[in-house]
Amino acid sequence: MQHDSTQIPATISVPRPRARSWAARAVRLAVWVAWGTHLVGCSGDAREDHGQMVVTSDGGALLVTIASEPAERPVRGNNRITFHIESTSTGEPLDDLELEMAPFMPAHGHGSSQEPALTPLGDGRYRFDDVVLTMPGLWELRTTVAGPITDSFAPRFEVD
Repeated sequence: MQHDSTQIPATISVPRPRARSWAARAVRLAVWVAWGTHLVGCSGDAREDHGQMVVTSDGGALLVTIASEPAERPVRGNNRITFHIESTSTGEPLDDLELEMAPFMPAHGHGSSQEPALTPLGDGRYRFDDVVLTMPGLWELRTTVAGPITDSFAPRFEVD
């Protein structure tokens, strides 16, 4: 019997991925958090349009333009919020929708003590009075839509 004289190494050196420094990981995390915060600012796609927030509903059927009084964004205290709701497929304003809004503060797990009052204004516009945001922080205006279309949206606002 003949022995092969070549030696097989006992260990094989496999290149390891280069370790990232904590600073590099922190920067990467900060970029992801900033991007994620931008994306979840409201339900669906969101953008600013002349100081008004525009969101796409969760189901994608509605394009909602949001206006606030007494300020451009909701403030601590009593607010009036107007939604202009259009079909994303036709761009037509949608009337005859049944809307319910529940202001909600996710960080604290509670809503507002006041129930907003809805007034349909026609031409796809719906006004909520008595939208009371009792404290500073992140608030969602959780809104459900029923009637000819069933959908929902929840624009988010930071209240000072």
